[in-house]
Amino acid sequence: MSDQQYDVIVVGAGIAGSLLSRNLSPHVRTLLLDRSLSFPGSTGHAPGFVGELNTIPTLTQLARRSIALYRSIPGGFNSVGGLEVLQGPNWPGKTAADTAQTLMDREKLAREQGVEAEVLLPKEAARQCPALVRPDNGGGIKFPNDGTANARRISLWGREQAQSEGAKIVEAEVSSIDGSGDDWTVKTSNGTFKAKRVVLATGIWASQLAPETQVTALPVAHPYAYTKVRAEREQTGPFVRFPGPHVYARDHGDRDGVGSYAHDPIHVLHTSKLASAYGAWDPNFNRVLNRALSILPKDTADAFDPIKPLPESYHGDVPKGAYAFNGLFTVTPDGLPLFGQSKTGLWLAVGAWVTNAGGACDVLAKEIRASLGQKVEQESELAKEMDPRRFEGRDPEEVSKQALATYNDIYNKAKA
Repeated sequence: MSDQQYDVIVVGAGIAGSLLSRNLSPHVRTLLLDRSLSFPGSTGHAPGFVGELNTIPTLTQLARRSIALYRSIPGGFNSVGGLEVLQGPNWPGKTAADTAQTLMDREKLAREQGVEAEVLLPKEAARQCPALVRPDNGGGIKFPNDGTANARRISLWGREQAQSEGAKIVEAEVSSIDGSGDDWTVKTSNGTFKAKRVVLATGIWASQLAPETQVTALPVAHPYAYTKVRAEREQTGPFVRFPGPHVYARDHGDRDGVGSYAHDPIHVLHTSKLASAYGAWDPNFNRVLNRALSILPKDTADAFDPIKPLPESYHGDVPKGAYAFNGLFTVTPDGLPLFGQSKTGLWLAVGAWVTNAGGACDVLAKEIRASLGQKVEQESELAKEMDPRRFEGRDPEEVSKQALATYNDIYNKAKA
């Protein structure tokens, strides 16, 4: 393969790259590249929560559009709902932030943004998901339109749709990208390709090919654990979030899972050395997860013991026993994706979670097509919100600090 010409080359076949290729391929000659098509990136370990409500209206809009898309994909979305739960008065380490007013504020925000929500008494909250919510909780709020997305299935569907529209998918390691304007050259382990536009959808590896993202798209460490395999319950409960202690839990079908943001953010450097988005296990994560398990019902918490961390760069079958991992993902300074043209002329599709990837890719595809001279109905306001160049002119150190700070406010509650 040498000097094959395309309109757009998308690098990275996770959920963002796959859905973007699906949106582009009916309209432009598209090539999708990835060094491995077996999901080594964050898409492969994403817990899959998709919630409509966000204090940032743009993210609410993108999430609603993503849910609509995922529901149309066979096996792509499970409408289990979302449940936010307050800590009970006797819970260990109860935070002052958890009050009845918290629920009222969330319900008011939901009403303002047109999101369906229902405030629940403690007994009602526990009844929603008794395996994950203790009876002595402080009440909750349910979002019936939320659910869980199968990021792998959605990505595969995106690739299938792209191929059916003529896109080419090649497994290859990208070694360099050079060019400007309408003339770009991408050198890979499987040949050289040329295109008018190149889009990086490379997640935690973005800075390897786009150094300008070193302070705006930061890979961070995050602990998540699964119970040992169990029999599936008659009904899958909602995805549960405990905002006060920064913990969340999910019924995965044949296992339960729990994750926590209740630790100092850890910026992971040198991701170029990692073969997958599984980072080295930090011994402090044992304490972080033990705190998280202390707020779950005892029988469920006991099923996580003993937890065996997966090694760095893990890529393979997971054990049937309980295990944990350090799942790396990307944070940005304002919680919004970096979707658009970068200052070097490359295009980025970085920093979108499964929650908003579907909607963000739709907006970005229109911008790329317009840049190629096609007549499309662009969504300029949304595109402006996600423009990767929005942090230009600011002190890089401050931008980086702001990005790391979003880790402890992952649902953007502080922006309310």
